[in-house]
Amino acid sequence: MTRPFNRYRRVRPKLNFAALFKFFYFCLCVVGMYFIVFNVAPYYEMMVRLNQLILNIETKAEWEKIIVALVAFTFWAIIQLIELFPLLMMRNSTFLKRIIDKANAITKYKVEADDNATVKSMKLAYNNLPVSFLRDLRVACVVTYVVDFLINSFVNPPIKGGANSAWRIVFGRWDLIDWGNIYINVQTVLAVEAVVIGLLWTGILIQAFRHE
Repeated sequence: MTRPFNRYRRVRPKLNFAALFKFFYFCLCVVGMYFIVFNVAPYYEMMVRLNQLILNIETKAEWEKIIVALVAFTFWAIIQLIELFPLLMMRNSTFLKRIIDKANAITKYKVEADDNATVKSMKLAYNNLPVSFLRDLRVACVVTYVVDFLINSFVNPPIKGGANSAWRIVFGRWDLIDWGNIYINVQTVLAVEAVVIGLLWTGILIQAFRHE
């Protein structure tokens, strides 16, 4: 009588993908905390310089540094929230469903040729609700990205010599471009968004493998 071979075969341990992605999620959170500190630093430096240039105040005392740090963090947080709102909202099914339902349910006003210019603009504004909110949010997002990059460029000038040497670029002085600072500025502007995207995708993967 032949004994079945499968009876003695070693069972390989099953890889727990949910635990693996949870660990990756934790690592992304740690990286995100690092980039938050790294990103707030230019805002703190900008506030210190503005105090010196505009108010002629030297930030020396510890309580002054704490206040400047809190203001810098608040300013940075506002910029980041505006940058992240479109990313988060467009991935929120509940929010999107409400916007779609409201857009379909809203009464559309017909714009007549003899309407007053003010009435026309009001009708168009009303007809575009609530979708126009997302469009305006995207415009605000682009503006804040530009502001974010300019603030970082104020601390880490992309041109050697700062604004005083900017005009020389027009005459072909490409050697004055500080590519290292440009890399730092781009990384600072996009780092948090990249981490948030990673957290969103990892969260989806954790949910997908949770019951395996």
